[in-house]
Amino acid sequence: MVSETDHISLRTRWAAPPLSEARLGAVLLVVALTAGAAWRLWFASVDDSVYWPDEIYQSLEPAHGLAYGYGIRAWEYIEGARNWFFPGVLAVLFRVFDGVGLDRPAEYLPAFEVLFCLLGVLTAWGCHNLARSLGASAPAAAAAAAIFALAAPMIYFAPRALGETASAAPIVWAFALALRPAAGRRSLAWAASLLGVAVLLRLQNGVFCLGLLGILAGQRRWGDVRHVFAVLTLWAAYLGVLDWVTWGRPFHSALVYLEFNLIDGKASSFGTAPWHYYVETFSTAMPALSAIVALFFIGGYRRAPGLSWTVLVAFVSLWPIPHKEFRFVVPALPLFCAVAALGVDRAGARLQRWGGAPTLATAVTAVTLVSAADVTRLTFGDLGQITYFRTADTPALDNRGAFNRLLVAASERPDLCGVFVSETEKVWLGGYAHLHRNVPLFALFEPTKPFNYAVTRRDPGTRPPGLDGQVVVADGVLALVRLERPHCRA
Repeated sequence: MVSETDHISLRTRWAAPPLSEARLGAVLLVVALTAGAAWRLWFASVDDSVYWPDEIYQSLEPAHGLAYGYGIRAWEYIEGARNWFFPGVLAVLFRVFDGVGLDRPAEYLPAFEVLFCLLGVLTAWGCHNLARSLGASAPAAAAAAAIFALAAPMIYFAPRALGETASAAPIVWAFALALRPAAGRRSLAWAASLLGVAVLLRLQNGVFCLGLLGILAGQRRWGDVRHVFAVLTLWAAYLGVLDWVTWGRPFHSALVYLEFNLIDGKASSFGTAPWHYYVETFSTAMPALSAIVALFFIGGYRRAPGLSWTVLVAFVSLWPIPHKEFRFVVPALPLFCAVAALGVDRAGARLQRWGGAPTLATAVTAVTLVSAADVTRLTFGDLGQITYFRTADTPALDNRGAFNRLLVAASERPDLCGVFVSETEKVWLGGYAHLHRNVPLFALFEPTKPFNYAVTRRDPGTRPPGLDGQVVVADGVLALVRLERPHCRA
């Protein structure tokens, strides 16, 4: 619970930090956000891989179907285990891009990646603002932003259309607005609305709604509790109506999702991991920054106990669930970083002889700048995402990205009547969002359909039978081949 004295202290720090600290904080923040944006955009330009099918079949692919009338529907969008909010927003963007001339996959896919990269930078900026709302100094808040902006896994996830990465921004900005010392009813309404959006993007984000209500209740701000609860109720009603319109039953997506995961336990079919998976994966995916965040989070806990408990509950609640993926913890990471900024200030107060918090924050930012380069060395073992074709030492950078580039190349062929991919299953491809042609697209273990192009081995001697033809585009060991004997129907 924050006392009135603490509120006055926070208000003072927010309103009038020392000029030298403000200038250093601004410089560190600009460096962090600029470097974070540059790394994200570079990574997006060299990586066309699929980390996990959800980044296609829970977002871009159903959105493409809404916008253009054809696409592949995953089981979630057949049985109704997902609501249509996220694909609906992306479908609108598809049409916007189309309207401004970005109507080819080679044009609109980079546009989507740029938007998601900028959303990641916005999340990093939110880390800074949340830390400042909690009373952190300007340099320490900038260091918090640098950790999220330049952590290698956050750069790796940045261009991907995942609900977890998309929801991190509204979550951190919600708390930044709600926990400002001078936050009024309007700020709280915006905060609750941002959390409502986060829940629409990922149902598990409801824990952050409970966290905000708990923080306000702990401060005995009962009027604000009622106000936030009322706004959250409106967003819950919106979800109910959205499901009613799209699936025919209020809250259908939430009920099916909970039944699939909690009652039937079917998510375990996608893989299971031990309880310590997340701690272990943090230590491999971002070892230096994980140690920094953990150390300073402990130091900052006392100054923001409500937020600290919220993020810890969100983090630890993932441990008992058998199916684990590192991306599931992304929405909580900005809050960890913001609390850690308070720990930087606390440690800096004990190190005044060596420059205090400004020097410490500068050192943390320098570490993040070095750590960003780790994105080029990440393996799927580091990211905790090992499958039947990915070993612990398989490089994560552009893994099998050639498949999607060749699908985009196929979309440009005027005589295309169908594409067969011989080297992987369709679930690991970019779908019609990458092909953007209403022709058959099929891969291994699927019934044969009409096709005259194949994504297959570049070397003719290693191709499956019946795939002889002219190499149109080559990409590493793979190629887009126009068949000598096309299987097109008249």
